[in-house]
Amino acid sequence: SRCRPGQRAYWEIEIMPDDEGFEDFFPQYGFVSEGFYRIKGPSYGSKGQAIGVGDDDGWAVDGIRGARWNNGSEGGYDVKWKVGDIVGLAIDLVKGQFITSLNGSYAPPHGLQYEIDLEGPAVNGVFGAFSGILGTVRWNVGEEGFAHPPPDEGEWGRFADFERERWGDGRGLESWMRRKSG
Repeated sequence: SRCRPGQRAYWEIEIMPDDEGFEDFFPQYGFVSEGFYRIKGPSYGSKGQAIGVGDDDGWAVDGIRGARWNNGSEGGYDVKWKVGDIVGLAIDLVKGQFITSLNGSYAPPHGLQYEIDLEGPAVNGVFGAFSGILGTVRWNVGEEGFAHPPPDEGEWGRFADFERERWGDGRGLESWMRRKSG
């Protein structure tokens, strides 16, 4: 489902226990534009580096490496996620903002992560997305109640309410992510 220009949307991702070890997961949670090309399995950029959310036409946070990502550029994100944490991810395509929370707190280093150029990659809207190597997460796009509220009062959409559309190979992002995340 796509959050379109002029809309605001929120979703959450919960970090679950996993036998593989969360420290090696390299999670990148956030949003991608329609220019992000996703494939099943690992994907690599022109220099052989792994590509995840925020590396190409997107915005992401990573609470293991303490980084923010936008088009491959890394910024600081002084956070250390742990099993049981719930990361809130909000996109405001009215003001052009990517906002995060951790367990309901929007206090720094959470809150505003990126100002988004509404005439740039997000011009046709964005999709909620996540990537990683290992690990187990539970994601909630609004099909059930959220554990924590969006950043402020007002109209915040749920990705579950937006029109579903086919993307990439035609199966749709949500169906592929649901199969991968269990």
